Amino acid sequence: MRWPLIILILLGALWRTDGLFTHTFYADEALFASWARLIAVWRDPLLSTVPIDKPPLLFYLQAFFYPLQGPVTWAARLPNWIASLLTIPLVWQLAYRFSPKKPLATELATLLFVFSPLSIQFSATAFVDPLLVFWLVLALVLAANPHPAYGSAVAAGLALLTKYQAVLFFPLILAVRWRFRPDKRQIIGWVGIVTIFGTMLILWDIIRVGEWTLWRTQMSGFGGLRLIWSWEVWPRLAGWTMMSWWLLGAGWLIGIGWLISDMSQRSLKPPNKTADVRIWLWGMIAGYVSMHWLLAIPIWDRYWLPLVPLVAVAFSIGLPRFKNDQIAIKRSFNRLRKKNRRDINFKVIWLVFALLLLLPQGWLARRGWFPVGGSATADGGAGQIAAVLDDKPYGTVLYDHYYSWQWRYHFFDTGVFVSWFPNPDWFGRELQAFESDSNERFVVLPNDERGNPVRREATALGFSLVEIEQTAEMTLYLVEVSP
Repeated sequence: MRWPLIILILLGALWRTDGLFTHTFYADEALFASWARLIAVWRDPLLSTVPIDKPPLLFYLQAFFYPLQGPVTWAARLPNWIASLLTIPLVWQLAYRFSPKKPLATELATLLFVFSPLSIQFSATAFVDPLLVFWLVLALVLAANPHPAYGSAVAAGLALLTKYQAVLFFPLILAVRWRFRPDKRQIIGWVGIVTIFGTMLILWDIIRVGEWTLWRTQMSGFGGLRLIWSWEVWPRLAGWTMMSWWLLGAGWLIGIGWLISDMSQRSLKPPNKTADVRIWLWGMIAGYVSMHWLLAIPIWDRYWLPLVPLVAVAFSIGLPRFKNDQIAIKRSFNRLRKKNRRDINFKVIWLVFALLLLLPQGWLARRGWFPVGGSATADGGAGQIAAVLDDKPYGTVLYDHYYSWQWRYHFFDTGVFVSWFPNPDWFGRELQAFESDSNERFVVLPNDERGNPVRREATALGFSLVEIEQTAEMTLYLVEVSP
């Protein structure tokens, strides 16, 4: 292992470790972690009592860590934290395999990945995407290996057991495999192994509920897929463009500068085999971006996470090159400077400059400063509210409309019963029906105007809401009968 890689791994660990203990759960993370706890305590090992819509590999890995660490939130983040650190040397290896004779390309790709705001702030979360990225990069590294394709197929199959979106990257993995070892039998074997993993996923779902429901549940919660309407074209392009900045942050400036330098150093020889890899890699990035733009897919930061290692490696290996496509550029730059040693020295200086530029970015991402991925305020104070009610006796009721996934995790083994209400009228009827109940009743509401209709309904029916705890986003009230 080369010393620059060791330094980058250590920096990657430094940037990513704080989030294990400082981040709080977004609603989706709390939901996933609650599923993992059902498995960990063997209450529902097949998750047959919950309407899951994701492949289960991450949840089983999280369940493995819960007995080892106890019911702490960072146990659910540990699999992704480990996967994110392991992805760092894989990005190094992928850049090397795609361009083995390109000086310092591996250092650049790894540097961009290590300091990516998206990569850092998602590394210590309970989302499925960081684990997906690890399997996909591993599959690409193994696909660019002269050895048999079985390892790449297994990694791709595990990616499919992590998230359906893995399928989108299968054409790239197969193209890489064909370029590095064009063997039809191995391609057929690759497809066969991945099909086995897909069949395992379907069988698992049938065993747990009697039918194939995962994809249907995903689409029903997702709202289905459709082409965007004409009036959505420019707003969605603007939204995804703004989101794209967090892929690399200031690393975009470094990558673009590297591409300009790379174009000035191209030889006039015809393209070699790595030219095809560049075409496929940049084509995959363009296709993935276009699909998310032109289909009505929510503009969510985690959908951009798989692009981080691809864009980092794409910058490091350069743009696709066709025969004699850079003759004019080549000749003009050759008048200004010599090749070989001076080129390498320039790139070393550029990498040192990149490191100095990106260090502040890594420090801020370590603190969850950017508006992507995990942060210390992700739950809006749900953990703080849960701590107030944690030791309440069995039969305590918490009324809620907005944060039920958070309570599913935090009240997993407590006496608090969470009663979800769909609208203020329903809430009022609940209060009247259990007015004589001796158990304490609470309601949690947002601090903004969304909670006003519920407050008015309670007051109109003769109840008072006594503030118990307030956080940045929500307030806990004790429900009492007005005197």
